[in-house]
Amino acid sequence: MDAAFANLLNLPVPFNMVVLIVAISCGLGAIKSVAKQARIYADHEADRRLKRDMIDIGLSAEEAERIIRAPVSHS
Repeated sequence: MDAAFANLLNLPVPFNMVVLIVAISCGLGAIKSVAKQARIYADHEADRRLKRDMIDIGLSAEEAERIIRAPVSHS
């Protein structure tokens, strides 16, 4: 791995910068994808817990739907 990285850095000056920019872009894209999937999982888990809690306290389907569809005010 170190030898491959060293070979990439030994390319002529304009080409090694292009390779580094592409490598950094790919790495950042992978990190972004993982973060997005973690956020989607967290949202799904929070939604699942909310619905489970509503069932546990005995809300009817109409009451649960009314609560879920209520607009959220950001204060």
